[in-house]
Amino acid sequence: MDKVKIDQVLYSITRTAGPILVENKACCGAITYNQNEIEVLTDLGKSAEVVTLVHEIVHGITYERGINTLIKDESVETFTEEMAKGIIQLIRDNPDLVNYVSGK
Repeated sequence: MDKVKIDQVLYSITRTAGPILVENKACCGAITYNQNEIEVLTDLGKSAEVVTLVHEIVHGITYERGINTLIKDESVETFTEEMAKGIIQLIRDNPDLVNYVSGK
C-alpha cells in the first residue's frame, strides 16, 4: 500500500529506515499534513507496521475533520493509539464490514 485517501486528501505512504523524529522524539511513524505524507519505519514487524500506519491515519482523520483541537494535547497519542487498535480489531473481527461499507 503506497497511498491512502483521508477525506479528500491523498496521502503518500513511504517506508523509511529512519530515524523518524517528531518534536525530537523517535517514533515508528509520522504524518506531515502540508506534504500529504505518512512515513513508517521499515524495520517494524507486520503487526507493528499495521498499528503504526492506522495510528497515523487516525491522526490524519482528526486533522482533516478539524477535530484534532478537541483532544487535549496530553491525550492525543493515547487517543490515537487506542482508536487505531480499535479500528484494526473491528476490521479483523468483522471482515465483511469493509465490503459492506464500501458497497461491494
